[in-house]
Amino acid sequence: KKLAQKIRLQKWLKKINLPDGVDTKPFTQALDNLEDGGEAFLKDFENASKEVIREFVEDPDLVIQWNFIKGHHPIIAKDPESLKALKSIRGNKMAESLGFDDDFLRKISGTVSLAYKDLITSCDNFSKAVGNKLFTIDEAGFKKVLGNLMDGVDGSTSSRIKIKEIGAEWTFRHLGEHPEMYREKHLQFECVEHVGENGDKIRYVDMKAYDDEMAKDIFYEFKSVKNIPPEHFFDQFGKDLLNNNVDELSQLKWIFDGKKVTQTQLTEKMKETIENWDMPDAVLNKWGNLGYSETKLKKEILNIFKAE
Repeated sequence: KKLAQKIRLQKWLKKINLPDGVDTKPFTQALDNLEDGGEAFLKDFENASKEVIREFVEDPDLVIQWNFIKGHHPIIAKDPESLKALKSIRGNKMAESLGFDDDFLRKISGTVSLAYKDLITSCDNFSKAVGNKLFTIDEAGFKKVLGNLMDGVDGSTSSRIKIKEIGAEWTFRHLGEHPEMYREKHLQFECVEHVGENGDKIRYVDMKAYDDEMAKDIFYEFKSVKNIPPEHFFDQFGKDLLNNNVDELSQLKWIFDGKKVTQTQLTEKMKETIENWDMPDAVLNKWGNLGYSETKLKKEILNIFKAE
C-alpha cells in the first residue's frame, strides 16, 4: 500500500514539472506525518491544478491546516488561500487569547458579507493590532461583539441576529484594516448611553473611545449596508445628536463599509436624507443653544458619514 501511494505521489508531483534541486522532502514528510500517510490528501487533490499543487509543495504547513479543517469545512480545505489565512491566525497567540481559537475557526464558515478566508483575516488583523498595542480594548464589550458574530454562526435565521453578525464582522474588519485611526486609544464596545434632557432614553453605541486632544469621548457607529439611509437611521442618529455627552459634531462618526457603498454614493444619499429630515424640536433646541441654525446643522452633519 505504501509503495502504491508513493508511486501515486510521484505522479502527482510530476504534474508541476518542478525545477531540478527543489526539495520536496518537507512536503512528503508532512504527508507521512498524517494518520493515513497522506492517502486522503492525495485523493482530495487528485485533480488539482499545477498552481494548487505548487502551493502545498512550497509551503508544507498548508497540509497541516488542511488536516485541521477538512472534517468541518471540506470545500474550504481545498482552497490554498483559506489555508494560508488559517496558518496565519493559528500562529497568532493574541487571536487565540481573544477567542479566535481552533473551536471558533471550526465553527465559522464565513458570513453573509465575507468568505471564510476574509473573515478570519479580519479577525487575525484585529488581533495583531491588539497584540502590537496599537490600541487597547474593553474585554467585556469585545466579548459582546464576538458573541454577535457567533450568534449568526450558530445558524440563527433571525434578521436581527444577522444584522448584528454583519455589524460585528465589519467592526473587526475595519479596526484590523485601519488600526492607525485608533492609535493609543482605549476602545469600548456595545456601550449604553443616556440621551435626552432627562437622560431617560437609551442609545446602544457600537464603540466609543476617549480622545486626549479633544478631552472628550468619540462615538462610533459601524454600518455594513447597501441601502442608504440604513434601517432605524432617524431613531439612532436622533439619539446620537441628543447624547448628553456630545456637544460637538466631530464626536460622532458613522463608518460605512466601502465595499458596499462609495463615499460619493453615501454623501449624495445622506445629503438628500438629511435635507428632507423633519428634525425633532429637542435636536433643534439643543444644537441651537450650541450656535447651530438648522441650515448649518444639516450641512455640517454630512461630515459624520464616511465610507472606508
